[in-house]
Amino acid sequence: MSEFRTIIRALPLLLLLPVTPLLAAQIDNRVEGEGIFADQTIRFMYPNEPMPGASLRLRIRAFKNDLTAAEIRIWNGSEKTYGMHKIAEDDIFEYWEGSVPGTEVRDDLWYHFVLHDGTDTKWYNVDGVRNSQPYERDFPVRPGFRTPQWAKEATFYQIFVDRFYDGDPSNNVPDEAYALGQYKVYTHDDWNELPENPGHGNDFFGGDLAGVEAKLPYLQDLGVTAIYLNPIFLSPSNSKYDTRDYRIVDSPEEWGFGFGGDAAFDSLLRAAHNAGIRIILDGVFNHTGDWHQWFDRAGQYPTDGAFESKTSEWSTFYTFFEWPYSFCHWSTFGMMPKLNYAEERVREEIYRNEDAIARYWPGERDTDGWRLDVPNEAGPYCEGGDHSIWREFRSAVKAARPDAYITGEIWENATPWLEGDQFDAVMNYNGFAKPVWRFIAGRDKDDNPATLDVDAFDAWLSGVRGDNPPQATYAQQNLLDSHDTYRFLTLAGGDWRKVREAAILQMTYVGPPMI
Repeated sequence: MSEFRTIIRALPLLLLLPVTPLLAAQIDNRVEGEGIFADQTIRFMYPNEPMPGASLRLRIRAFKNDLTAAEIRIWNGSEKTYGMHKIAEDDIFEYWEGSVPGTEVRDDLWYHFVLHDGTDTKWYNVDGVRNSQPYERDFPVRPGFRTPQWAKEATFYQIFVDRFYDGDPSNNVPDEAYALGQYKVYTHDDWNELPENPGHGNDFFGGDLAGVEAKLPYLQDLGVTAIYLNPIFLSPSNSKYDTRDYRIVDSPEEWGFGFGGDAAFDSLLRAAHNAGIRIILDGVFNHTGDWHQWFDRAGQYPTDGAFESKTSEWSTFYTFFEWPYSFCHWSTFGMMPKLNYAEERVREEIYRNEDAIARYWPGERDTDGWRLDVPNEAGPYCEGGDHSIWREFRSAVKAARPDAYITGEIWENATPWLEGDQFDAVMNYNGFAKPVWRFIAGRDKDDNPATLDVDAFDAWLSGVRGDNPPQATYAQQNLLDSHDTYRFLTLAGGDWRKVREAAILQMTYVGPPMI
């Protein structure tokens, strides 16, 4: 698969769109818009991860003999214009280049191109060729923003551990070992059975970390270079999104069964790294599980959790409307009480302390980064949208491991998290999955009819690319489906031709694929 991906990545995505192979007539007073192209890849922007004070070299392509002049216009608090000159041509195109001096590349800036053919002038920005000067949607530059090179070159593979492979049946969850609310846990006898629908977190299939390690050769053969593991920390549910302890891998030592514990994870991590495969963990820091010691609804700890006592040392870690049964929790899941980031000690536990959770796993345990669950919902009390959390989180993680990768689960416009001070990337639902679902499968995420024509599809993709700095664009996780969506094959109505078409696009599009 790695060789296949290398070959098909060499095919320009532009081949999906028609290009008129006609040479422009010199000084015909008409800029040929069909031939104009620039993006923020290394061919058209160098360096594409500029440091503050570094000069910026920008290029644009046009049909041969089309342009008589071109300029770069920037905005970084004031407007400035820099000339361009023609540097190369081939049988069809010519290429123009200009520079922005390092004295202007210190803080965030935006730029577009001004193109002339005699008396005709056009402007070019993220949205393409414009007939008048644009005042928005210019190409963004974030000096000093660096994202891990390994992530930009990766092929990610997502693993929901319980549903992947049972490598050690001895640690399977016994039937009726405990209950989640009114639902007793059990392990399916047949791996091919369908999971419960709707699910209650109580039905297990037996997948574990030994199973992931056993399948590393299979993943290597696919060309996978990075694994995103859904939550693996101690938790009573099959999904593990209701964390009981952020410092312990779901563990037979704790209760006689689970994913295999710390020893199994350490073995997997060593084997994966030896195979050239990185591992990022799912960080669920918007909420804990109600079995966590800080909350302790089940009364499993000698200390008093916030649910057990109003005077608990952790009582302010959560937001109670009417103690103890009415409290803020994630979505409709009362088993996932929401953390209160107005309490400074929550921030200390999650990322501020020297041994904080965010630092501990990449720093001491050698993991390669974090995928953050519903980060847009984290905040004080029962609120969300607190970007200060993720600014501090980034600083803590990068201090522990500079090449750690931070990606987030953001379904809509992710730009506020991708400005260089929070995430490296996101799961690219808005910039890849959603438009591909509509364009190729003709469905939305809820499997309702939804379509895009090729112009709208191209505008959606280019628009999201232009919303974000290239450092983030080249690190975005381009996915067709996940544990939170229908499988793409389902959205495609079982049509494997559509699946193959989507896979080709996924493997050739800018940014790492996540399968």
